[in-house]
Amino acid sequence: LEARGRSTPAAAARRGGAAGVGMELFPNNPIGKMLWERLWSLSVMQKGAPGTPLTFGDQASVLRKNIEQVYGGEPSYDGAPLATGEVVDMTEGTMFLSLQEYYKSAEQASVYKLCFGPKSFIVVSDPAIARHILRTNAANYDKGVLAEILEPIMGKGLIP
Repeated sequence: LEARGRSTPAAAARRGGAAGVGMELFPNNPIGKMLWERLWSLSVMQKGAPGTPLTFGDQASVLRKNIEQVYGGEPSYDGAPLATGEVVDMTEGTMFLSLQEYYKSAEQASVYKLCFGPKSFIVVSDPAIARHILRTNAANYDKGVLAEILEPIMGKGLIP
């Protein structure tokens, strides 16, 4: 989500502004670009192999893609459109009404993404897709590291 009063380049692109897909995070800043690429080449930042437990690199990769999508105008890594709005909207009124507004900002996609700093959340509003995720194909979806840490306390329910 965008901070109050600020517009990201990606949001500008969605509104028809000057920013566009493939925009660089560090325009006219070769040192920033070099440091960004060097950071992601470190071994600790590499993603783990599919089917293995989540690693720090897996989580860092999510943060990287969120930053590149929100601030660099990159296309969504997971294919979900990015919902835009103001963070304060999530604290005012009911959660349902806020999610409905974000749904509208994501061009009424049945699946969309909300980004809060280093975390992103996929919101599903289509019952058939929700059934696929929760019942038909549940083994192929992961709730992340937090759910693994809290499992002894919270169990294996929907909320980590």
